[in-house]
Amino acid sequence: MTNVLTTANDVIDAIGGTKATAVVCACKNMKPVSNWRRAGRIPSEFFLVLSEELKRRGFKAEPRVFGIQPAPDLPR
Repeated sequence: MTNVLTTANDVIDAIGGTKATAVVCACKNMKPVSNWRRAGRIPSEFFLVLSEELKRRGFKAEPRVFGIQPAPDLPR
């Protein structure tokens, strides 16, 4: 069972916190990640790297956390 995360804080906490997320994202310091917490959104450029890390940990993030709108359900 995969736990679905719906907020930037949930994603950052699931990775292991601000410092761990900064390391995974190859940020030079923790300030960008702290800014993501405050903004409530993670930049879309980090969607793939964080999605892979979350998958390793048994989590999945809603695309909206990254400012990405999910694809609509299309009729078959």
